[in-house]
Amino acid sequence: MGNYERIKRRENETLFDYYKRITDLRKEYDMDYSEWCEIITGKQYSSENGRKMYYGIKAMFDNLEKDKKGSIEDEDLLNALEEKEIELRKERVKLTDMRTKLNKLVRESARREVNIQNIKDSIIELSELKPLNIEKEIEIVEGNEAVLNFSDFHLGLEVSNYFNEYNVDIATKRIEKLINKTIECCKLHEVSKLHFVVNGDIINGFKHLSLVANADLSVAKSITLAGEIISNMIGEFCNYLPKVEVYFATGNHAMMNKNKECLEGDNFEFLIFDFIKLRTDSFKNLTINENKYSNDIVSFEIGNKFIIATHGHKDNPKNCAERLSTFLDRKPDFVLLGHYHHFEEFDNNNVNVKVNGSIISTDEYAFGLRLNTKPYQLLVIHDKEGEEICTYKVRL
Repeated sequence: MGNYERIKRRENETLFDYYKRITDLRKEYDMDYSEWCEIITGKQYSSENGRKMYYGIKAMFDNLEKDKKGSIEDEDLLNALEEKEIELRKERVKLTDMRTKLNKLVRESARREVNIQNIKDSIIELSELKPLNIEKEIEIVEGNEAVLNFSDFHLGLEVSNYFNEYNVDIATKRIEKLINKTIECCKLHEVSKLHFVVNGDIINGFKHLSLVANADLSVAKSITLAGEIISNMIGEFCNYLPKVEVYFATGNHAMMNKNKECLEGDNFEFLIFDFIKLRTDSFKNLTINENKYSNDIVSFEIGNKFIIATHGHKDNPKNCAERLSTFLDRKPDFVLLGHYHHFEEFDNNNVNVKVNGSIISTDEYAFGLRLNTKPYQLLVIHDKEGEEICTYKVRL
């Protein structure tokens, strides 16, 4: 509730009760003397004159209250007066609670800004100490194009169950496989341009308490390591392919806290994206694209085909084609999702929807839900006109 809403006269509130309330709660409402005086008198006075009037009127209200209590014999009126006192006390408590919450948010925000700045400083330092360079220049020729849907890395999480083992070392080995198989498939199909979509949930974050408990890395280390791994992936692709286009979409696991009220912009993945931009700044055959619609919606074209990629935590695979078409006021030809950790494909009114697998495979959260799938990512090959040639489930 804003300050204006608190100090204005309420419905069915008498003028006497209104004046008494804003006088009794002037300090809690953060009203200065001149503001209070203008409401009471309808005229503007200096803060000093307002202060003098305030103490006089406050004393008057206090004396009237004492006299009223001493002379009231009617029990119903006395009860009504006591109820008003209780309401005033409740309001004071509410205001105190609001101030406490606000102060907590300010402290948390300040700490977060310090941590973010420290991470950014580390990124800049690493970029200067260990620059990434492209070893050779490749002639750009027109050919087929490929889309790598890279999602659900969940770096920093440690998993050990019947179906799956996952930690930083295993994650790194799976990424090596993904790089090699992607380059192999691109060479096979004479791909001249790779669209590399970094499609959310790159680090573990705070989404589920069970995931926090099983974290192998701190969030800060996860951010820098994920940024370095993806930057090296892009470097490898740029060494073997004539042109690489990179896109970023945020997921839901890297939100800065697990509170549902966390703002969309409070996402650690923005730091990863900044890291990658700094680390790959010298790559001549690389383009890093800004999103047209929002932080979590990637869009681009291959030939005459319009492609949308989004993480998927806000979308149902079975109806996302229709909803995204209405929302964006443009019908996509292909929709690429992550989030669900298993492959699905739908054709809905000539919109092809492909749901990605994950790099992590079965974690403890999925295990508890009786869900099990292998680790893989989707690589889609298109011709120059944008028509799909084939889709690879790249097993990791």
